[in-house]
Amino acid sequence: MKGFAATTACCLLLVASCLWGQETAPSLSWGPPYKAEGNSTLDKVVGFTPEDIFFLRVKQSGAFSNHDKIYMERYSRDLKLKHSEEIVLQYDKTDVQLEDVLFLNNQLFLLTSYANQSHEKVYLFMQKLSDKQMRPTGKAEKIVEGPLRRNQYGRTFDFQLSSDSSHLLVYQQIPTNAREPERFALHVFDRDLALQWEREVMLPYPDEQFAIREYRVDGAGKVYLMGAVFEPGQRNRRLPSHYLVLEYQPGDLAPVEWKIDLEDKFITELTFRIARNGDLICSGFYSERNAESAKGICYFRLDALTRRVVTQTWQPFEFEFRADELSDRGKQKAFEAEAQGNERRSAELYGYNLDELVLRTDGGALLVAEQFYVEERYRRYWDGTIHVTYFYHYNDLIVVNIQPSGAIEWTVRIPKEQLSIDDGGYFSSYVMATVRDRLYFLYNDSSRNFDPNARPGRLFSFDGSSQSVIALAEVRKDGTLTVSPLAMNRDASILTRPKVSRQIGGRLLLVVGEWGRNVRLGNVIFPGQ
Repeated sequence: MKGFAATTACCLLLVASCLWGQETAPSLSWGPPYKAEGNSTLDKVVGFTPEDIFFLRVKQSGAFSNHDKIYMERYSRDLKLKHSEEIVLQYDKTDVQLEDVLFLNNQLFLLTSYANQSHEKVYLFMQKLSDKQMRPTGKAEKIVEGPLRRNQYGRTFDFQLSSDSSHLLVYQQIPTNAREPERFALHVFDRDLALQWEREVMLPYPDEQFAIREYRVDGAGKVYLMGAVFEPGQRNRRLPSHYLVLEYQPGDLAPVEWKIDLEDKFITELTFRIARNGDLICSGFYSERNAESAKGICYFRLDALTRRVVTQTWQPFEFEFRADELSDRGKQKAFEAEAQGNERRSAELYGYNLDELVLRTDGGALLVAEQFYVEERYRRYWDGTIHVTYFYHYNDLIVVNIQPSGAIEWTVRIPKEQLSIDDGGYFSSYVMATVRDRLYFLYNDSSRNFDPNARPGRLFSFDGSSQSVIALAEVRKDGTLTVSPLAMNRDASILTRPKVSRQIGGRLLLVVGEWGRNVRLGNVIFPGQ
C-alpha cells in the first residue's frame, strides 16, 4: 500500500483541527502488527475482561478439506497477541459444526452441532473453554436435541442474548407439512448455560398467514416473538392486516398476545425492544407505495399491563431529507407530485436497512439505518456459461431521534459511499459507539472527501488504494453532525474492518484491521464530556 503525498496529509490534519475545534479529540493508537494464518480472518470479538480480549478466527477450508478450522485468540489490553489455540471440531471422533462461541459470566462456551441424517435428529453441544489456553475442558455436554431442519442460511439453531446477557434463547425450527402452522422449539438458558425452561410451540396461524420477523428474550427469561399476520392467500400479494407479538414464559398454556393494528401503509422495516418497565417499543419505517422505500417512521409503545398500544405515530420525514439524493429536476417533480397528492411519485428513501433501535432513558428512542443493496451483473461467455458479478453498496447512514410521544425530534444523514465487488462488503459498513449523550460512527472513506483541493465525489472503492482513511462521525444530542478523518489506514499497513470492530468500554472502541495476512488492532479513546 503506497503512501500519501505530504500535502494530502497536511490537508487531513488541517480539516481535523478545524472540525474538532478546541475540544479534546478522539485518539487512535495501534497495537503491534503480526502475521495471521494464511486464508484466515478474525470472525468476531467473543468477549473481554479488564485484562484480556477474546477473538474467534476462522480459516477457510482448502482444496483438500471440507471443513473450516477455527482458532481462539487472546489479546492483552495493550493489543498484543498472547495466545492462539486451534479448536478441533469433533465429538466422539465425529466431525461437528461450529454454531457459536459465547463469553458469559466470565466463561468461554463453545457451541457445536451434529446432524444425524439417518435418525433425522440434530444435537447441540456445549463445552467450556479454559480462560488462558482456551482449550476445551471436560466432555462436551448435549444441551438440545430435536428433529433435523436447517433454516435458509443452512443453520439449525439461532441464538439471542438478553440485553443484560443474563439469558440465552436457543431458537430451533421444527419440520412441518405444507400449509400447517409453523412449529419451533424455545430453549432458555441462564448465564451459566443451565437450562431454565423449554417448550415446543405451534403458531396460531397457518404458515401462509404468519411471517416471523424477530424474536427476543428479556432479563426475566420471557421470550417475545413478533410476526406479520396476513389474510388467507394474501401473504405474497398484500399488506399484512396487523402485527402480533407473542409472549412465552414457563407455565403458560398459551402465549400472551400483543396486537399492533396498521393503517393502509407498507411497513418496510420494523423492530422492537423491551423497556425496563416491561413495555414493548416498536419502531421502523413505512412507505406509501411499496415495500422497499421509506417515507417516514412508525412508532408504537405497548403497555406491559394491558398489552395494548398506548402510543402510535406515523410521521413522514421532511421533504428535503427524503429528496436529498435527487437531482434538481427530480426534486421539482417529486415536490409537484406531493402537492397533487400523487404518492407513487413522491420522494422516499430507498434501500435502508434498520440496524439499531436504542431506547433513551426518557422514553424516547434512536433509530440507526444504513443504505445497503447488492447489484448483480451478468456476462454470458461464448460457451453459454454465465458469470455473475456482485457489487456491494454500503452508503449513507441516517440517525432519527424520536421523542417519547413518537414525534421526530431531528434527523441526521451521514454521507458515505462504499463499493466492493464479490467480497460481501468485507471492509464496508460501520461500527457505532455510544459515549454518554453522543453517538460515534467509524467507517472507511476516501481522503479525497476531506481534501478541499480534490475533485468532489464520495465514492470509496476497496482496491488497496493509499487513498483510504478512517472517518469518524460524531452526532451530538441536539443533532449536530461532525465528520473528521481520524487516521490513514496505510500508516498501520491495514484496512479497517468496521463490521468486526466493537465498543469494549464506556469510552473505548476496539478497531480491527487486516490486509492480506497483516493483522493489527487499535484503540479509539473518546474524550470525557
